[in-house]
Amino acid sequence: YIDFALVCVFSAVRAAGSTIAWIYTTLLLQKFSDDDMLGRVMGIDLALAALGKASSAMCWHTTG
Repeated sequence: YIDFALVCVFSAVRAAGSTIAWIYTTLLLQKFSDDDMLGRVMGIDLALAALGKASSAMCWHTTG
């Protein structure tokens, strides 16, 4: 059960790190984008994130 507990702890640490990176990149996109392009930039960012998640899930499904 110790291995499972370690997996849970390190998964939480990984998720926290990913969340911090996501927040900082979103803030930088908002800071350096023009106001009239901000919606488009954020839309592309979210679309690429969804594409990454979907392709990752599809690759895992085909190889797992």
